[in-house]
Amino acid sequence: MALNVNEFDISDKVAEELNKLLPTVDGSYAEFAAALKARGVDTVVVVGLATDYCVHASARDARAAGFDVVVPRDAVRAVDVEAGDGERALAELASLGVDVVDRVADAACG
Repeated sequence: MALNVNEFDISDKVAEELNKLLPTVDGSYAEFAAALKARGVDTVVVVGLATDYCVHASARDARAAGFDVVVPRDAVRAVDVEAGDGERALAELASLGVDVVDRVADAACG
């Protein structure tokens, strides 16, 4: 998994931890989840594009791997190929036990 976290606007502490973690995984979600768990991570906050595709899949996979998952509405956006796709994706995630919150600030982690 090749990712230069320095290209993104994230805190130095997060970048430092990601730089330690990412070289240890081969790109598979199972290894990534195991590496997170080995570091004591129990909650994953999923943000980004697109709510009805990538965010949905990532949150669903993280939940299936046993993580507590939070999706803040103000940090995701849907493609909405069909009107309401994003809202349906969030409703499905909520039915799987994902905590869908209104704001990033509402994501109680740690």
